[in-house]
Amino acid sequence: MSNDEMMYEIIKRYKEELQKKIKEREQEMQSDNNEHYLIYKALGFTSKEGYLIDYQQNVGRFLYKYAGSLLEELKKEHKRVRIIREAGYIPVRIMFFESNREQAKKIQNKLKQLYEDIGGEYYSGENAWKYIEKKTGINLKSVFEKMKE
Repeated sequence: MSNDEMMYEIIKRYKEELQKKIKEREQEMQSDNNEHYLIYKALGFTSKEGYLIDYQQNVGRFLYKYAGSLLEELKKEHKRVRIIREAGYIPVRIMFFESNREQAKKIQNKLKQLYEDIGGEYYSGENAWKYIEKKTGINLKSVFEKMKE
């Protein structure tokens, strides 16, 4: 099995697990206590809109969890930056997607500075995809783009 085929299989497994989890949660929501819709209604949202908001919040939570786990499995980065450096290696941080929120941006900037301070490397956004392709010969971004439907 080629590297691309192996990655497709991993992505497919995560996709199937995520969709299963979403369906399970959707079924659970059918029997949820929806008393909090009272507040939604007071703020101008219908029960249907409240349900859709709750549903999307759950989907988003699962999506972020599975996306992070998937990328973790594909790049196998498990050690903390200082432990890597102390072991004599150059730590590399790869952030495929740059943060949107100010607090998250501040955290990422601190991490970037940490990596730079100890002689590590930090790649984010498009530079992260390019770094992976340069090191592995695999255009991982293209793999994901081909998987979308």
